[in-house]
Amino acid sequence: QQLSAWSELYAQKDTEYIFNSFVDGPVPVSFLHVNYELDQDALRGQLIPLLETLESGSAEASFLCTTLDGEPFGIENSYIEVDLTNQHMAYYQDGALVVDTDIVSGTMKTHDTPTGLYESFYKAEDCWLSGEDYYVFVDYWISVTRDGVIGLHDADWRTRFGGEMYTYWGSHGCVNTPEEAMVLIWNLIEDGTPVLMHGQNKWYEPANGNPYETKNPVRGTTSDVKVE
Repeated sequence: QQLSAWSELYAQKDTEYIFNSFVDGPVPVSFLHVNYELDQDALRGQLIPLLETLESGSAEASFLCTTLDGEPFGIENSYIEVDLTNQHMAYYQDGALVVDTDIVSGTMKTHDTPTGLYESFYKAEDCWLSGEDYYVFVDYWISVTRDGVIGLHDADWRTRFGGEMYTYWGSHGCVNTPEEAMVLIWNLIEDGTPVLMHGQNKWYEPANGNPYETKNPVRGTTSDVKVE
């Protein structure tokens, strides 16, 4: 009964999912709502030995994350994080960091990259991407949205990635990625891998009263790719 009471007291229903971002650590994701509930079985397993021996000790309560329908939920182990705020992408496979790299997302206010939880489902080599005002060749392509409009791809017309570039010379919504990162991701990723695209399309805006010091001068200024 006490465990049930604690669970009811500390449970968080229909709340924002807390994602462990590569750059900023735990951040709330506004478009993903979940339930957090006390893991009663795990806590019970810690408390019973203490009660049986009457020894003093401590127990650490953990929480279970579920969808609003009660299904287990979590973005972990194998996934891609596209962090629009920091113009950064990280790829994890089986819990290990494979790639972290700066990227260039969609041009702010005209072709913003859509946020959401997607998944990889189709990849191709040596293909042409076309739209109303562009026709470009890429070596590696991974679809993210089901309509095939938004994806991850290399961009050999760029020599720099990250920073504020997306505010004036971004993509048409896709995630432009250094080729050395794309080839690794392309070769390893499997269909159905979660792709979380989150954050805000914004940067240093003096008109909004942001002091110059709020802009990190070293964040996202190179196209260096770190490979584990």
